[in-house]
Amino acid sequence: MKHLKRFLILTFLLNISSCSKVSERSNLTLRDNQIPIDSSLTFGSGIISTEHAHESSITFNSDMTELFFIRREPKGKNRIYTMRLIDGKWSKPEVAKFSSNKEYSDNRTRLNPKGDILFFSSQRPLKVGNETSGSHQWYIKKNESGWGNPIPADELFIDHSIIDMISSENGNLYFSANEEEARSQDEGIYFSINQDGRYTAIERMG
Repeated sequence: MKHLKRFLILTFLLNISSCSKVSERSNLTLRDNQIPIDSSLTFGSGIISTEHAHESSITFNSDMTELFFIRREPKGKNRIYTMRLIDGKWSKPEVAKFSSNKEYSDNRTRLNPKGDILFFSSQRPLKVGNETSGSHQWYIKKNESGWGNPIPADELFIDHSIIDMISSENGNLYFSANEEEARSQDEGIYFSINQDGRYTAIERMG
């Protein structure tokens, strides 16, 4: 439990640090150019946070040059948007290529510490040509030519329903999960240890 508390606290502090760095290094500005201390401020007003749509789940890479977030247009599905810092300025938000299908919702974006794996949940079918079977955990890897193709995390851990996946610096995975057909109230926080690219059987946090 101590390890989990430290992990959650570090994640919270990194998110605060991310907002601070982005406001200092880019053309995105917080209201009145202030960093929130005792009251909340709208982040990236008019650029990321808009009045006509709903935005959530913003996540940054480690060197603060790329970000992803979720946007839902009126009467639309949740899709993943991305921006990049180029020559000191952020590009305009655009739909990520792997989230261009307007039929299925994508949610809960989270980059790993290295910024080369993006975790997200999606209602897209697990196999091409199949019908959707609900929301599942997915991930996508970045290579020299850009982001590859989304991969369902079900291939890593069978017999469990997995969501909200995030990675530590050493590649260990933490996520919410329950056994198939289990009640939602039986869901818990689980982890799996990275052993040279292979993962141990998942264990529930104490």
